[in-house]
Amino acid sequence: MISIRHVATLALCLLPVLPVTAQNLVQNPGFESGTTGWWDYGPVSFSASPVASHSGTNGVLVTNRTEWWQGVAQTIFGVMQPEVMYRMSVWVKLPPGSTPQLMQLAVVKGDAGGETSETAADGMVTTNWTKLSGGYTLRVNGTLIGLTMALRGAAPGTDFYADDFTMEVVDWKAAANARIEQLRKRDFRLLVTDATGNPLPGASLQINQTRHQFGFGSAINFHITNTTYAEFFRTNFEWAVIEDETKWQLNEPNLGEVTYSVADGIVEFCRTNAIPLRGHCLFYWAPQWFPGLSNHVALSHLSNRIESVVNHFKGTFRHWDVNNESLRGDYYAGRFGDGINTWMYQHAAAQDPAVKLFPNETDTFEGSGTEAYKQQIQTLIASNAPVGGIGVQGHLFYSRPCPLLLEARLTSLGELGLPIWISEYDSISHDENIRAENLESMYRTAYSHPAVEGVMMWGFWAGAKWLGSDAAIVNSNWSFNAAGIRYRSLMTEWTTVTNKLTDASGACFVRGFQGDYDVTITPPGGLPTLRRFTHASGPGTNLVTLISHNGGSRPLLHHAGRNPTNGGFFFQLTGDAGRTYAIEQSSNVITWTGLTNLPNLTGTVSFTNTGSASARLYYRARRVP
Repeated sequence: MISIRHVATLALCLLPVLPVTAQNLVQNPGFESGTTGWWDYGPVSFSASPVASHSGTNGVLVTNRTEWWQGVAQTIFGVMQPEVMYRMSVWVKLPPGSTPQLMQLAVVKGDAGGETSETAADGMVTTNWTKLSGGYTLRVNGTLIGLTMALRGAAPGTDFYADDFTMEVVDWKAAANARIEQLRKRDFRLLVTDATGNPLPGASLQINQTRHQFGFGSAINFHITNTTYAEFFRTNFEWAVIEDETKWQLNEPNLGEVTYSVADGIVEFCRTNAIPLRGHCLFYWAPQWFPGLSNHVALSHLSNRIESVVNHFKGTFRHWDVNNESLRGDYYAGRFGDGINTWMYQHAAAQDPAVKLFPNETDTFEGSGTEAYKQQIQTLIASNAPVGGIGVQGHLFYSRPCPLLLEARLTSLGELGLPIWISEYDSISHDENIRAENLESMYRTAYSHPAVEGVMMWGFWAGAKWLGSDAAIVNSNWSFNAAGIRYRSLMTEWTTVTNKLTDASGACFVRGFQGDYDVTITPPGGLPTLRRFTHASGPGTNLVTLISHNGGSRPLLHHAGRNPTNGGFFFQLTGDAGRTYAIEQSSNVITWTGLTNLPNLTGTVSFTNTGSASARLYYRARRVP
């Protein structure tokens, strides 16, 4: 196949640098000048035609295609410049009566690395006009000798219409930041009063965001017993997903021998530190003893698995990945039929109606599987499977995807109306700077997208990373590499920390990222009071009233819960940093028994107490003088 025409021999450094503008760089993009500037990509027939018009007078009709890669093309050598990001798009449709086809707008490059083809935009095309949108950044190995934009991808024998091609320079980061400003921030007004409700003008406020509404998290594993690992996780992530220890083959390695002991230890760490959890996963690879069972017996063990693990972690996991990576090879559907997937969702929901159930797939938006995944989810929904969200993994294996293409694929999945989580992000490259660029591309794209609710990194430490040190953000000695520095920089950028003084009415205004906040209030001549509030998404300005006490903070108990396994009660206490608080317990709210004195070094401290699962107990905290 010949895919590069008008071969040139200019050295890369001699290519002219174009100004950064929003002009369309495609020659004759709407075929209003016939087929000038275009050529046949393979032995096809193509012509400008009013029948193919999306706008204006003409579009292009491509016929007589005998291979999937054949279509229509334009040389963009000398037009597209290296290391500049371009938004690329085209409107496409198929003739009446055609079946939907996955089509691709590709950039075909020739350089010292040979001929390569990369996707700039793709999507499912029907008999209605469909816009394929994405982007591309040219990276050249040695000397660039040819560069072509080609529209292709439909099955052999399929004709198609195309019109309104675009290729324009964009500042994707500025556009993403503008969306973040609208999606992830909101104004709030703090009114500070004394204990009797009188406004406190001139009060000094230290405002610190402590948690994000958006889920920034990571996979966590048995290394939680390593104190350095545990402290790093606690201080850098706000959500967790257990990496392997809740997979079936580890929970029931031998038939009938079920264990959750390692997972329970991880869950207890997360409970103590108020870290919400995703569940991964109900089904993936079957235990080694399972394939040899008869279908009747095997189905009973599928049921046992769901009933056991979902109930064990009921009230703990916010999400469950149901049948992991079933799109690329579904053992269970192959053995029991497609209906087994719907049953998995329905049976899991019957055990825990509150948990959100997710499919979870790789190569779905970081690769070419977006449309197939979308169809799989639509099939599940149509079969009455209670799908609660969409898990897209985001493993970047030695690749550098364009954030504009990632954005377009997220938008396509977002059309299903379900929340999206980037469930297993990582990037593998020996070059830590490439890992840093990929991390920012993925995180900024996800955080700026209205359908995405969280990003879970699939591990972080070189000493416990499934893909090794070339995929980690911290090295074996716990020093941050370039990717880790970039992650911390993004977290700083997206966290609101500020100081304010209340005005004459006792109020102040802040525009801040959505999430939880600690506010230390110091009235003129008074002692500091620590208060906490949640700044959630919503319309208009969030109105918050905070009460300051002359004697300093009264301790606040929050993030309370009960361990369903051992009946233990846990909570967090927020009060003045540097003080000690007495934790007391009572069964009647009259007689109180002291349990411990908790030094509160940072402002918030956790407490866990094991007790009877049937006893009704009350807890309080007193500031020790």
